[in-house]
Amino acid sequence: MKLNAQAKPGAPQIEVGIGLHVGKVYVCQLGDENYLQLAAVGEPTVRTARYCSAAAGGQILASPELVDELSGRLPAQELEALSLKGYSEPVPAFSL
Repeated sequence: MKLNAQAKPGAPQIEVGIGLHVGKVYVCQLGDENYLQLAAVGEPTVRTARYCSAAAGGQILASPELVDELSGRLPAQELEALSLKGYSEPVPAFSL
């Protein structure tokens, strides 16, 4: 990672985990004319956030729905199902 290469010796390393999922969400505008923000809400947004929280630094976690959408264009390794906050059953996951 470029930032880690440019850091001073002994500085903490930056590691980012990524979570990916697909699905229909609702996008709405929040705020007023002084401050306007777009927000995406819905189960796919929540699941994406949960995958992101579960991903280790440098890891990309993906849902089976996303892997199906990719149709083999990226190699995906099936992982053990994850226990994610807000889900009563373990959720399938893949590593990209």
